[in-house]
Amino acid sequence: MDKLTPEQEKTLKLFSYYCRSHGADEVTQYLYTYQCTIDYYSESWQKGFGSNIETYTEIENTIQGIIEGNALLDNLETDCENNGNIKINIDCKERKIKISAEVYVLKDHEMFDRIDFQNYDNISIEKIFEKMNENGFKKGVVEFDGGGDSGEIYSKIVFDDEFDEELNDDSLDFLYGRLESFYGGWEINEGSHGKFIFLENKTIELEFFEHREDSESLGTIFYSEF
Repeated sequence: MDKLTPEQEKTLKLFSYYCRSHGADEVTQYLYTYQCTIDYYSESWQKGFGSNIETYTEIENTIQGIIEGNALLDNLETDCENNGNIKINIDCKERKIKISAEVYVLKDHEMFDRIDFQNYDNISIEKIFEKMNENGFKKGVVEFDGGGDSGEIYSKIVFDDEFDEELNDDSLDFLYGRLESFYGGWEINEGSHGKFIFLENKTIELEFFEHREDSESLGTIFYSEF
């Protein structure tokens, strides 16, 4: 069990009385972190679904003192490149404080699609398949990447990981249309990346990786009774 200073214990006891007078036996507050520093303090404590208790200076200073005095942010097992939050839970009845942490990590979530090109009419795409057939290429790859509300399908197709060729605007328009149909907003916020794979049987496989920010728990980083 971690230690509190006598002044911190006193403030936490008074805060517990304050919360119980507002009908709460337990309250929770979230502090949002950025690069291992506190980026934003919540202005209230949650006592239940849709129900809050206003905070005040003394308890905020005490929480900050516990975090800084115990170097809780410095000791997190993270590289400090990700956003996250600190969860402060106070059991006002049993007089316990528990602080836990989590970080938000960008991860790839894989999806697939297959386009049978024989159902479409596009001369430029047809010429790509003809070139593959004439040269004995097994596949052609066009990559794309997007995020932060902007994205790009790269203008080169690479055949058999060795030969590349510039795509014309008509080919790119076709691919942009297919990508938007598969996942509207593929370039928004965290974005996505992936590739179109042209195959010799006149199909195009879409390998799509959506970027999602998932939370990872770092567990309890402070616990004490008061």
